[in-house]
Amino acid sequence: MGWYNLGSVYSDDHNYPKAIDAYRRSIRLKKDYYRGHFNLANTLSAAGLLEESNAAYLDAEKIQNTDADLYNNHAVVLMRLGREDEAIPGFVHALQLNPGWCRRT
Repeated sequence: MGWYNLGSVYSDDHNYPKAIDAYRRSIRLKKDYYRGHFNLANTLSAAGLLEESNAAYLDAEKIQNTDADLYNNHAVVLMRLGREDEAIPGFVHALQLNPGWCRRT
């Protein structure tokens, strides 16, 4: 949890390189911790590392597939990559998981 928490602090401070490193270290120690993968993906996206973010979201989806935020954020990254056709199912799935939910990252 220490590396994960440190990643959160660095991410909140917009120190993305250090946040990414900390999240990756946390994942090496606890490979099945969903929040580590999810926050790594979010931080990679914020840093503009969209292909890496896409891969991290895919890893997170293997662990947890019931989080509307995950599918929405992943779809936003796919949109930013110009892959609209791939993004649409993610938005739809997010709404299926939480029909009253509306948020853009």
